Amino acid sequence: MKCKVGHFICIHMFGFLFSNCRSPQFHIAAQYDEVKPFHQGIAAVRMGSAWGFIDTSGTWVLTPRFAQAEWTEGKPYQVEDASSQVFEIRKLPGGNTWSVVPRPPENRPIETPSGTRYIFEDNEKFGLKDAQGHVLAPPIYTSIRHLGVHLLAARFPEKGECLLNADGKMLSGYFQEIGETAQYGRIRFRHNDRYGLLALDGQVMVQPTLWRLEIAGHHIACSGGGKLQLCTDRLEKLSDLEFDEVLYLDAQHWLAKTTDLGQATLFEVSGRVVKPDVHLSDGKMVLGRFPAGDTRRNKWGYINSVGEEVIPFVFEYTETFWPGGKAVFFDRDPEGRIRKGLLDTTGKIVLPAAFEDIFRHPDGVYTMVQGETFQLLNETLQPLTKQMKKPAEYIGHGVYAQYSAKTSLGFRKSNWYTGEKGGFYRSREAVVRAVYALDGSLLVEGKEWAADDPVPVVKEGFGSAKKNGKWGFVRCKK
Repeated sequence: MKCKVGHFICIHMFGFLFSNCRSPQFHIAAQYDEVKPFHQGIAAVRMGSAWGFIDTSGTWVLTPRFAQAEWTEGKPYQVEDASSQVFEIRKLPGGNTWSVVPRPPENRPIETPSGTRYIFEDNEKFGLKDAQGHVLAPPIYTSIRHLGVHLLAARFPEKGECLLNADGKMLSGYFQEIGETAQYGRIRFRHNDRYGLLALDGQVMVQPTLWRLEIAGHHIACSGGGKLQLCTDRLEKLSDLEFDEVLYLDAQHWLAKTTDLGQATLFEVSGRVVKPDVHLSDGKMVLGRFPAGDTRRNKWGYINSVGEEVIPFVFEYTETFWPGGKAVFFDRDPEGRIRKGLLDTTGKIVLPAAFEDIFRHPDGVYTMVQGETFQLLNETLQPLTKQMKKPAEYIGHGVYAQYSAKTSLGFRKSNWYTGEKGGFYRSREAVVRAVYALDGSLLVEGKEWAADDPVPVVKEGFGSAKKNGKWGFVRCKK
């Protein structure tokens, strides 16, 4: 993963500055050409063209001899040797030493009404076994996916996907693509870039002639071109309602959304209209809350899956809830300016509307921009950093970068077509000033940063850091 300078947030001083004269305080000296993060107590490090492994004291546990090393959260380190064979780095049961062991084949258990099944891999092809190891479907498929209950979709080279049952029996012909899951006794499929509908026994219920098709309860939203309409599986129209998108609320309710107007009709699984006039943003139903507006009061709040108001319509605007149970709302400050704050699923305001911008990152870190300051908070909204100056950006894995503006002088030629005259101009661009861990530990100074450097990672209390062109590790607060 390479670090690319994307959007950044301009801020001014309201806290502290990091000194340019500081250097990373190494726990394991900068001596490696590249490093990967500590994972399960060891880290992969490269010297020359070979990868090896060290422990948290910097002692070798496996000397450099691997061509590649990769880590994935929740799994052991994987390595490749010179012949491209893949192995895992593991501690064997009852032992304290790290060993290189063959990577086990894919063998994922699936619970079905017929018993436990396993998708297994053999020579880069996939098959199906039962719990006793009997092969139900030979390893001839490039992929097998569980669709729920007793059905799987298996892809055969150059033919497409077919439907299998839990006994490995092929139930359908081959199609371009079979949907992700079975819904209400049907499965959407695509063939020759048109959509149709399959029954659970593999029989075609709706021929693949439709440009768009979504399963919506016991009916479908479909189109042969143009807007969607609600129809039966026999393609009989249930109403004259036309819409652009179907939004899933819960197992019993959907929204038929007209994108241009931001309006939607809420209907239930039978197709009956529950609420005909829902005003929407681009939000989604999360944690039982859907952001919606009241056009009469011109205010926003949240509804549940049956259209009931569950958080009052008192805000200037509301956004989708994040997984951590918080959502951004817009309101006006005493001077009438729109500002952003955070509320929880009960509607309680947990941060007032005093911020120009709020972002939540996938690892639960919040970026807060207030006036001309920048700060990072954790999931419980406790400060991870002080408020800071300079353009800055959180780049994930417990690491953020600060930037400086670089100014250069250029010359623009005259453009006879637009009439623009030539002359000198100044351009500004952001350059990395320094990269820090969330506890303030310096990881990389700007002068050390190269455009193709991997992004530093803080993991298991250690951050990868660079000095004089070499990488090592800094101890960081967890």
